[in-house]
Amino acid sequence: ADISYPEDMPKNRELIKQAINGDISSYQMEKRYIKKDGNLLWGKLTVSFFHNEEGIPLYLLAMVEHITERKLAEEAVLEKTAFIDSILRSSINMAIAATDLDFRITYYNSIAEKIFGYKTEEILGQNFIETHIKKTIEPAKIAEVIEIIKKTEEYQYNVKQEKKEGTYYLESRVSSILDKNNQLVGFLLVSNDITERKYAEKALRDSEEQLRTVADFTYNWEYWIDPNGNLLYVSPSCERITGYS
Repeated sequence: ADISYPEDMPKNRELIKQAINGDISSYQMEKRYIKKDGNLLWGKLTVSFFHNEEGIPLYLLAMVEHITERKLAEEAVLEKTAFIDSILRSSINMAIAATDLDFRITYYNSIAEKIFGYKTEEILGQNFIETHIKKTIEPAKIAEVIEIIKKTEEYQYNVKQEKKEGTYYLESRVSSILDKNNQLVGFLLVSNDITERKYAEKALRDSEEQLRTVADFTYNWEYWIDPNGNLLYVSPSCERITGYS
């Protein structure tokens, strides 16, 4: 009985045809087999053909390596990768990029595309130092930054970007990526768009300054306290009225 999985047979037949025609002398393929109980197992099939002097196939040697555990592990990794990728791509304001040890970019989410202006297909494989770090960190300091990341596993910095739409502010962090043996295998960049927060902080400072200016010239006794009862501001009129400075 043929125990080969039907969907894998067309490729197998094509390879056999190429071998019979003399185009190839051997081939390998991963294929599924049907066990007696109906379950599937994965095997790595290696087939070698032996020919006579006229090139006519005399016989073949086939070997099958049991690789079910490896295939199941690969499928689990793919599922986990897809799950993590879905989470990373759904990060609302977080630009995320990953690199290997040579700083070649291996991952780039959609928010990174939006913030930095690169498309994933054009930036993958590019050097992260050249495309991102040199624009935000002085060249002389780059080597120092890399050493900081390797030793402390993280480097934080803020970026101010001038674009035609206006000024943007980023809060960025470069950290190390470790494997299961705690060995360094790459680097991760996470940048958070904090533009709205920066403008809100500026608006608050401007408002406080305006209020302080008004209070400095008012005749009334005015003071500000925080929720803990600490004095934040006392108007000049307080000293005039109470005698306390």
